[in-house]
Amino acid sequence: MIFRYILLLGVLLISSSVVIAQDPIDMNRNLSQINIEELSDEQILQIRSRAEESGLTESQMKAALIGRGFPPGEIVKFENRLKLIDSGLSEEKIEDRSRQQQIDTLQTLDTSEVDIEFEPGPEARIFGYDLFRNKQLTFEPSLNIPTPLNYELGPGDQLIIDIWGASQQNYQLPITPDGNIYIENLGPIHVNALTIEQASDRIVERLKSIYSGLSGSNRNTYAQITLGNTRSISVHIFGEVNLPGTFTVSSFAKVFNVLYASGGPTINGSFRNIELLRDNEVAAVLDIYDFLMYGKQVNNIRLQDRDVIKVNPYVSRIDINGEVKRPGLYELDKDEKLSDIISFAGGFSDKAFQKTVTVYRYTDTERKLLSVSKDDFESFTMQDGDSIPVAPILKRFENRVVINGAVYRPGEYSLNDGLTLNELIKTAEGLREDAFLNRALIYRTSEDLSLEIIPVNLRPIISNDTSFVLIKEDIISVASIFDLREDFYVEIKGEINMEGTFPYMGNTSLEDLIVMAGGLKESASLSKVEVARRTKLGDMEPENGKISDIFYFDIDKELNISSEAAGFTLAPFDQVFIRKSPGYEEAQSLIVEGEVRYPGTYILGSKSDRISDLIERAGGLTNEAYLEGAQLIRKLEINQELREKALESLMSESSDSLQLNVEESNEQAIGINLTKIVESPGSKFDLFLQENDRLIIPKELQTVRLSGALLFPITVRYDDSYNFGKYIAMSGGFAGNAKKKKTYVIYANGSVDKTGSFMGIKNYPDVAPGAEIVVPQKQRKERMSTGEIIGISSALASMSLIIVTIFNAF
Repeated sequence: MIFRYILLLGVLLISSSVVIAQDPIDMNRNLSQINIEELSDEQILQIRSRAEESGLTESQMKAALIGRGFPPGEIVKFENRLKLIDSGLSEEKIEDRSRQQQIDTLQTLDTSEVDIEFEPGPEARIFGYDLFRNKQLTFEPSLNIPTPLNYELGPGDQLIIDIWGASQQNYQLPITPDGNIYIENLGPIHVNALTIEQASDRIVERLKSIYSGLSGSNRNTYAQITLGNTRSISVHIFGEVNLPGTFTVSSFAKVFNVLYASGGPTINGSFRNIELLRDNEVAAVLDIYDFLMYGKQVNNIRLQDRDVIKVNPYVSRIDINGEVKRPGLYELDKDEKLSDIISFAGGFSDKAFQKTVTVYRYTDTERKLLSVSKDDFESFTMQDGDSIPVAPILKRFENRVVINGAVYRPGEYSLNDGLTLNELIKTAEGLREDAFLNRALIYRTSEDLSLEIIPVNLRPIISNDTSFVLIKEDIISVASIFDLREDFYVEIKGEINMEGTFPYMGNTSLEDLIVMAGGLKESASLSKVEVARRTKLGDMEPENGKISDIFYFDIDKELNISSEAAGFTLAPFDQVFIRKSPGYEEAQSLIVEGEVRYPGTYILGSKSDRISDLIERAGGLTNEAYLEGAQLIRKLEINQELREKALESLMSESSDSLQLNVEESNEQAIGINLTKIVESPGSKFDLFLQENDRLIIPKELQTVRLSGALLFPITVRYDDSYNFGKYIAMSGGFAGNAKKKKTYVIYANGSVDKTGSFMGIKNYPDVAPGAEIVVPQKQRKERMSTGEIIGISSALASMSLIIVTIFNAF
């Protein structure tokens, strides 16, 4: 179906009982201002229910809608809204999408039933084909303009007569089918086929009979006649048009309005020969190229009732592509030449080869190729089906030479007759001081496009030797002395603010390099600055394996170097090392948390500080401190290689050999006995502290956690009357896969105790507040598959055969 829901939409818009946007639709209202996007989902569904009660056909409804000025594009939008609702993508369910986004989504749905859907294809190359598919360009007639003086009245128009002055009156009079208006006490006045100006004269003349003030030398009454609502007219369009048929349009409509409503010419339709037939004669011929090329609407005249628009097939169409500004398929009118086609295409691009173009042509039996010179563009006659690929210019240059390297202005230069190398160097502002004069290279392209290298000594050249003449595409490369040696650098490392490599510059001192590197760090040793220098022995072998010379210097914070180093300058590739002062230590922080009087962050006073010292600095323990649950958390340095291997192992398969969880922090709890530490400060239990240590002293804990291979892992209240077995029973007992002998307890301070056994009697560890009872589970044993058993059997059989063979050989 062309418009499956036109019928539904028409019932809503034409019926005076249906409300859109809370306002009833006036039967005389022009529908050009209706916006489908303003309808709610509920109103869209209301159309569906009302339409089934109507007896109108789709074509009748479509004609009525267009006659009221309803844009064809809104009909397509209406269909899209219905599909949107049916697919469950209503605006109430998609709050974050705008109405336009929802409609765009619908474009991907099945629209095979909509004949006016225009899919991109080869026709898109036809110049002007997308004009009538542009939603922003509708050619809708404007109703907000003064009535043209040459507008001819007809049945269906409305005249408004305003009388003011000594008498006041207002008439709104429709023109009847017989062409008359009726004024009370005057009878009919025939105005059919009259212009507004002619009708005004006739009506005023008749009004003078009842309004005497309209006549005479002392007039005191005045009248004005204007056009109110306009009539609708029927216009037929046929031929090569996407939607032929009869359209009911406003009497203000022009040819472009109906062309747009019908979807414009088809792929075979003409854009240059569209005829307007009136009273069986051609009233005008429309050439859309006038609008496309120059913005002129020549012969886009106002339509009359029963006008016929005929879109003829195209006669000649030319394909021009390549280096033109607007490639595409162009329709050629009679007497137009190759130059016209190039003009339609916007002219040549800046890269086009314009001297000659090639035209490919179809003959009755085969293809033909024609070369057309630039002088013949305006006289060359094109034929239907001709194709013009405009080629680009060649990338090569006809008069170029290139000079690069150690000259002041390297680049491309034009080649004049007899240009010499000496002249080119002068044009490039001369050689730089670092130019290597003994040998420059000239890369020359031979006639067969092969390359050769010509070496040149520049010393005689710069002494006004003009014998070396250049040719097209010569490339002169002048090397720098710095290009011919290793890059010189010096390097500085250690207790310096910006370690790194710096370009070597002559006469650079040690102090200069330190300044370049941002100065010394606070940790730098001032008594030992080391400089390592390459040993230069030429082709001689080093004595005793010596490969570097080492220098030592003292320096102070003001970068004053020792007297013995006075005059010492750095050499290329020197490496400078600033050592760290042996007595320098950065502040090391640690944390104490929990039941001390002053918890927080502290700085390590000395390398001999112990846990007892930290507790003393923190004001001592509070009365609520649970010493048995105290923990010391310490950061560990994990080997990166081991870490990566552990990660790889965990990703591939479960492994008992690597238990390191690389996803966890590199912190570990160290089991301490805070009770003994408090009782005997400085004893073996009182550990030395390290940077980033964290001492945690909790309040007394009141729970015990049970995890692992238990029937019901749980956390329970601690009771000093319960033994190990009681806690196991509270979790439902051991699971079937439990390793009972491997059961262990993790205490609150991080220490661990495992289950022991003596003469078959298990000795379970004690349970303390805050402890965790962990029951490991047995590893699941995988049975070998039948294929694996067969494979092993085959391998054993093969090995047995080999062994027997070996013994038989002896």
